[in-house]
Amino acid sequence: MEIQTFRGIQIQETNDYMTLVRAPVESVATMLNQVKNPIDWLQDVYLQPIETHSRGLIALQFRGHAWSIIHELNFWQYSDYEPDAQSLSLALNTCGVYYYISDTAYELIYALYDEGKCSEKMIFRDNEEFHFESQIRPLTKADIRSPNGFADDFFREQDIYIPSLSFSTSRLMTRVTDQLTLLEFWGVAPNSLEAVKFEKQDFERVDYLILKKGKNSVPTNRELAVSQHLHEYQGVEQDEGQAPGFFNRGSELQQAGQHQDAVDAFSEAIRLRSDYAEAYVGRATSYAALRDFQGAMGDFNKLADIAERTGNLESVKRVEAAINHYRYSY
Repeated sequence: MEIQTFRGIQIQETNDYMTLVRAPVESVATMLNQVKNPIDWLQDVYLQPIETHSRGLIALQFRGHAWSIIHELNFWQYSDYEPDAQSLSLALNTCGVYYYISDTAYELIYALYDEGKCSEKMIFRDNEEFHFESQIRPLTKADIRSPNGFADDFFREQDIYIPSLSFSTSRLMTRVTDQLTLLEFWGVAPNSLEAVKFEKQDFERVDYLILKKGKNSVPTNRELAVSQHLHEYQGVEQDEGQAPGFFNRGSELQQAGQHQDAVDAFSEAIRLRSDYAEAYVGRATSYAALRDFQGAMGDFNKLADIAERTGNLESVKRVEAAINHYRYSY
């Protein structure tokens, strides 16, 4: 692949977050090391065996590209993508971009920061919310006919390549030993749906920073079991802020097809936050996959109550679709 020629959004039928910074990966990783104070910083580790952790940041730069990319190694577990775009652009006196896309939630967001100040931002959600503001060009949302096409043009104009990279360790990384996996990324070839593995020569460098655990970090299976044990037998309470960690763990287990363990993780998130709509969606989906339709309908009814208070009907529709899928497809 002629990776140095790629620009724009590789594929828009996906779910992804990332931060991009117009600076060499060494500068970006060095600043992340100072700001995040990680447990360890592994440099130039692509196609090397590493010990993956529940919280690890990848910093990479494609060969022939001016922008570096920051991405959590494990999907959907990191929440600082936009703050990182702003703070790194200020610290490195350059530009940073926050990018989020979801073809399941029908959302597309990008924000351009120049030395810490937001220069342009677009928010598009399911045809119900559309916001655009720019300090660098005299456009309004009325000038934008297709948000997806407009975003792709924006990234091309900024000389940015948004790859379709699969980072999830649970789905694709090759196990070397019980403790080590091979750090390798797969993507989609341009103008096709062919899956390709990126080679070492496609990157200037790939670094891996192991982060300390925070309230939203994903608990391991052992941590999940200990948490449940404490709750059930010792009455030890946890902070509500830990709920997203158990939700993320449930999502990870669900993606791996471990639906019973996913139900346990989602249940712990719900115990900590009783109105956690997304956790109910996740648990109902795993209940349905286990063909426990009574459990799924219980969460469906709970979501209906939450939706009545909040007006968020999307979660109810998603559970209904999941129930119908598992009830009638097998």
